[in-house]
Amino acid sequence: MLQPRTAKLYVRPIEETADAFVNRIQAIRDENDDVPEDFINEIHKWSLESIARVALDKRLGCLAPYLAPESDAQRMIDAVGTFFKNVGNLELKIPFWRLFPTPTWNKYINALDVIRSVSSRYIDSAMEELERNPRPLDHTSSLLQRILQNTNKKTAYNLALDMFLVGIDTTSAAIASILYQLALNPDKQEKLFREIEQVLPNFDSHLNAENVDSFSYLKACIKETLRMYPVVIGNGRCMTRDTVIAGYEIPAGVRRIPLKFIACVYHNKRTALICMLRDWNCSFNHNFYPVSPEREVCFSTISG
Repeated sequence: MLQPRTAKLYVRPIEETADAFVNRIQAIRDENDDVPEDFINEIHKWSLESIARVALDKRLGCLAPYLAPESDAQRMIDAVGTFFKNVGNLELKIPFWRLFPTPTWNKYINALDVIRSVSSRYIDSAMEELERNPRPLDHTSSLLQRILQNTNKKTAYNLALDMFLVGIDTTSAAIASILYQLALNPDKQEKLFREIEQVLPNFDSHLNAENVDSFSYLKACIKETLRMYPVVIGNGRCMTRDTVIAGYEIPAGVRRIPLKFIACVYHNKRTALICMLRDWNCSFNHNFYPVSPEREVCFSTISG
């Protein structure tokens, strides 16, 4: 289900959420056209709103003029941040939490409880709506409805919950890195603007499943940024049988973690973006997967 071609089914709701995000940016800029220091939280709001539109076909109102700190959406965003901030410490440092509940462990568990409870309310509401108003599957159907057509409620529920858990932070990190790199390279930003202007020449032009494939330079910018700033450090996997990779023997049951950040970054990081975008220049290798080469890729790859 989570394959790149799936994104084309949701171009319109993603575009609507992006338009709302642009309006939000215009509203929060100061007299110097600068955004607030906590702008990453605004990106988190956009990410959560986008995931809800795609997964549940629901509008959460995350990009409203004022989002209360105690609102479900903001609590969800804060909890996801706490989850990712603490999971590394729990996994990689001395596991005192196995002996007694440490402060880090308590923060981690509390964050998971918030994520589960808030996501559950969103998902339950979407499922109840589908039961009250059943409709045939079409191009406007939510991802949850598509999953329910092929599996049971429990599986659909778990997949939707996973999207909220892993999608908010990874998608936000990817978008923040892309915006940062474009800001550092105004000439590339201008070139990208010209491409967008060519594909969407009018103010009321819209994205669709056909013209979205015309953004070759945009795809190059996204993939090159994700090469420089992978949203995850690596993918841990346990081999099911003894395997030899590049001459190295890896026994079954041994966890391997290819480090994407080391593998993806040029020796000269400062000129990597300039060199790669010049070399690719709309003819880059479309088989390059900056996040995961597996059949079901990371949500940030789809939404990006």
